[in-house]
Amino acid sequence: MGTVLTPSAAADWDPRYGDRTQLLAFTAQDLDAGGIWELLDSCLLTGEELAAGEAGWKALPDDFADLLNPVP
Repeated sequence: MGTVLTPSAAADWDPRYGDRTQLLAFTAQDLDAGGIWELLDSCLLTGEELAAGEAGWKALPDDFADLLNPVP
């Protein structure tokens, strides 16, 4: 028998990639919720970048390369 999903899980299920749900929670006193929304929105692909598809996405600069490379 295959995997049986609950209705809420099925709503977020992609046949190719599986579970597509991502949840973030931020808690802090005097949290700048608007600032967090603005920062997260700035991480999204533009319409042009999205239309470029996977090949175009692979050509985008890796903004995390310096963070992930070990210090010499």
